[in-house]
Amino acid sequence: MSCSLLSTPGVGDRSPRVTGGHLAALFLVVLGALLLATPGHGAAQAPPDEDWRTLETPHFRVHFPARTEALARRAAERGERAWALLAELFLEPGGGKVDMVVTDHVDGSNGLAGVTPWRRIVVFAAPPVDGGGLSYFDDWMELVITHELAHIFHLDVAGRGGRGLRAIMGRAPGAWPIFPNRGLPTWIIEGLAVHYESALTDAGRVRGTFHEMVVRTAALDGGLETLDQIGGRSPVWPAGQRPYIYGSLFLDDLVGRSGPGSLARFVREVGAQWVPYRIDAASRRAFGAPFSELYEVWREQAGREALALADSLEGVRTFTRGEPLTREARNASHPQWGPDGSLAYARSDGRSDSQIRIVAGGGGESVAGESGAVESIRTNGLASFSWLPDGALLISQLEALGPYRLYGVLTLRAPGGREDRLTAGARLSSPHVRADGRLAVAVQDGGGTNRLVLVGI
Repeated sequence: MSCSLLSTPGVGDRSPRVTGGHLAALFLVVLGALLLATPGHGAAQAPPDEDWRTLETPHFRVHFPARTEALARRAAERGERAWALLAELFLEPGGGKVDMVVTDHVDGSNGLAGVTPWRRIVVFAAPPVDGGGLSYFDDWMELVITHELAHIFHLDVAGRGGRGLRAIMGRAPGAWPIFPNRGLPTWIIEGLAVHYESALTDAGRVRGTFHEMVVRTAALDGGLETLDQIGGRSPVWPAGQRPYIYGSLFLDDLVGRSGPGSLARFVREVGAQWVPYRIDAASRRAFGAPFSELYEVWREQAGREALALADSLEGVRTFTRGEPLTREARNASHPQWGPDGSLAYARSDGRSDSQIRIVAGGGGESVAGESGAVESIRTNGLASFSWLPDGALLISQLEALGPYRLYGVLTLRAPGGREDRLTAGARLSSPHVRADGRLAVAVQDGGGTNRLVLVGI
């Protein structure tokens, strides 16, 4: 059987009579839509050519391809567990079930949530292999569902007026007054979800080391960001991870100081505001002081802790200071020395195409100003790769397999520049070539897990 997701109905079959009160409500909706709406969340196109099925639990309708039923049942169990914990430790959710789409059509780790025009979660089943902060998990399905469900619980909160407008107009897109929490800065929305993904599971990005490392490094470099910077979009590293990193660590610290119920108080205060976007006022009621003051306290504390840690380590051992070899890259990853001494690494600057950069002699791109031969190989996103003994590269990158699927493929690039595709649809990444160049080990995604496989070259 096939299934399709239908929006939650707004006004019923009976057309309400427009009275003076309804005209006032309509005015508020129009005002909110024209002046105060925020852009909606992006959506992922799950492949419509699958044999879609649906199973129902007390709080979810789980939609999944028939071949992934075992994975969908695990997602349903993780969803019910997350629901119970969030209802106990965060706040009681609104009524109605949440639609959860479990899809395995992309070799990438992600999740999406939305509350308009209906409450829904999309879960990409592939767990992270090398994902920075995301790589700290013990059960990917539990982590991503807890994170996205925290968004649903949070963004669905509204005051009496907002709930009344929903009863009349349905779940119209926008922020205040129907969904006032959607108008919050990104660092609050994502920081809150990362806090709960970490507090309600045995892993999560707050428990990991990546977020702490970013903040500590920024503090030691004198670049710990201010409150007006952490929600902005920028090609400068850490780019789109900025709201997740700073927002989660700051809010986690506030909850530790103000108690586990403080975030729920803040969310309800925002939902109940008749004059919107008074974030500091809601913070003062929930945490005892405005965010503009609390963040500066946390920022100064983070700086002191970073300096104290560095001083304590200096007394234990002598640090080896690195010499930068590359420049002008927001991301520079997977560095490897080639058989002729060249340095290859995956590079993205946030402005042009991603690439594998090969620097002859290993130092031709150094910030000291030395020049040398540089070769760039365009890739679909940050690629992983491995050298062969003859100087060829075994490259893994994402490639579209039809209009709906994005899988990892392996290509072999000869020293002269010729490229041959070795796999299609095998969903392989992170290759590592054996010393004789005849075999490679790679990571294979599929079915909500990954495994190591051998690949002939």
